[in-house]
Amino acid sequence: PPPATLPAWAFEPARSPAPVRAAMTASGLPGAKALPGEGLPPEEAMRRGTLVHRLLEDLPHLEDSARADAAPLILHAADPDLPDPVARELVTQALGLLGRAELRPLFGPGTLPEVGVAADLPGHGPFHGIIDRLILSETHVHAIDYKTNRSLPAASHQIPLGILAQMGAYALALKQVYPAHVLRLSILWTHDGTLMDVPEHLALQALANAASS
Repeated sequence: PPPATLPAWAFEPARSPAPVRAAMTASGLPGAKALPGEGLPPEEAMRRGTLVHRLLEDLPHLEDSARADAAPLILHAADPDLPDPVARELVTQALGLLGRAELRPLFGPGTLPEVGVAADLPGHGPFHGIIDRLILSETHVHAIDYKTNRSLPAASHQIPLGILAQMGAYALALKQVYPAHVLRLSILWTHDGTLMDVPEHLALQALANAASS
């Protein structure tokens, strides 16, 4: 048979692929993540924060009577070099939070820990993050983020910009998934157990300010 004739485009150089815009992450959003007076080096604060998150993810699955014994084992598995005094402090903090009556709905059956979200946020581009706790009903969605800061704001408008921007990103992402749901945003300050609601407009404005900085 005669040789096949290739179309003209087969002899043209391939076009360069369109550049891919890197996704924003919750931790990578600009803006302060803490108020002055934290008292711990950033690396140590991050280490402790990661471990508190781990306890609040794993312990709610257990019966109340089993948590005190399980908590040190969870910490040792996650960070074998953690000093005992620090481990005891973190265990006491986590068990205290789980034992508070007003916080029990956050950790009850049907609540979702460590929920990954990814979305193309209007005006901001791709985003991905992990919501520490999500409570979902047929009509409402409640996103809770844990913050282990030691220096705490007295009111929502005093929350550092980087944290507010993170909540704004979660708000935009969740509104794409649950457009008809009533959205609630909250921060659980683990240092003293305060559950602070974050007004949606405040979070979205912080996100806009962070994106333009």
